[in-house]
Amino acid sequence: MNILPSYQNQYVIIFLSIIISFLAVSCSQSKYYQCEQIIKIANNVAQQTHQLINDQTSHQIEAKTWMQAAEVMAKAARQLEDLSIKDTKLINYQVDLARIYRTNSQVTYDIIQAIENKDITAAQAAQKKARTAGELERKLGSNINDYCLN
Repeated sequence: MNILPSYQNQYVIIFLSIIISFLAVSCSQSKYYQCEQIIKIANNVAQQTHQLINDQTSHQIEAKTWMQAAEVMAKAARQLEDLSIKDTKLINYQVDLARIYRTNSQVTYDIIQAIENKDITAAQAAQKKARTAGELERKLGSNINDYCLN
């Protein structure tokens, strides 16, 4: 029976421990990297839409600005959908956030159309959907932050 000397066994154990440590670290980084990708898109949406509103010279936001904001959200939804997320919980967050951005984008188009058509009922309905989506986005953002920081 050929048994490795004890010092060689120690090297094998140390080597395997190092490999396992690297694997564990790379897996945890993967979660944080995936979180970072999602959060980066969300922060970009917030920054761009905030900038669009701040660039307005009057108190009334123009339809062009609304259209640009809608496109920012639609683009973010596409970017989220294109991410390669592996973490199961983050996949759910990714899908939910993309859905919220699509809803916000569509609601923004609906509001513009309602205003152009002077349809108060449609504008109010779209506004209600926007409020609901905003509430969901705030809750989801908080959940994503909690998950990613733990």
